Amino acid sequence: MPSPPGGLEVPLWRSIAVFRFAALGYVCLLVLRDADRYAHPLAAGAVLLSMLAWSGVTAAGYARPANRHWPLLLADLGVVLVVLAVSPWVVGRPALAAGVPTLAVVWLA
Repeated sequence: MPSPPGGLEVPLWRSIAVFRFAALGYVCLLVLRDADRYAHPLAAGAVLLSMLAWSGVTAAGYARPANRHWPLLLADLGVVLVVLAVSPWVVGRPALAAGVPTLAVVWLA
């Protein structure tokens, strides 16, 4: 019996997309819990919307084998780095020092 096109890769890429949305849900819960401690809570909402949009782009992009190459992977890494870079400003250094997680906490995985 021939193996399906993509073999084991198709479920793997699908599970990555599912994980990313689940992780984003977790980040949303953390933001709701900790927003009163943030330096810029409204900016956290904008970052979350950006993360949601990018999660949709990557889910669609990684769903097509032709897109699973360096340009999308590098763009994905770049977006994650931007979210990490804005976290100290959005969350605030005192809150981060107190243990409040960054905005990309598990979403970056």
